[in-house]
Amino acid sequence: QTGANVAGLESIRTSEVVPVDLNSIMYRNERTLQRLYTMYANLISQAGIPSQSNSQALSQNERAPAAVAAADEALIKAERYRLAATARVEAMSKYMWDGKSGFWRDVELQDGRQLQTVSLACFSPLWANAHNAEQADA
Repeated sequence: QTGANVAGLESIRTSEVVPVDLNSIMYRNERTLQRLYTMYANLISQAGIPSQSNSQALSQNERAPAAVAAADEALIKAERYRLAATARVEAMSKYMWDGKSGFWRDVELQDGRQLQTVSLACFSPLWANAHNAEQADA
């Protein structure tokens, strides 16, 4: 291949760049896991069953406390994922959002500089819903 924009694999610096598209995917996964753990907690609270694997071994009197404990554990995990997603989207807005151009940018790990490359990755926070109204309108 020839051309001004063609570079070999030796030019790839994956360990030196914080990619906006990866952070968007991670944000979306964190929100999905938050919702799933919340749904799971609600489900086991309603059913009164701690889990499929050990519910047969428990007597009727033991199931209710075990279900409460399992639901609490699921809600704790949901909260961890909610906090992780919140921290990630705040960091993305602080370090990756370029208000002048209206793009999110990959960031140099060493110096925190935003890379000026424009690609589909610049729009991945829109897909992940990792944006505020001002950013979506830009």
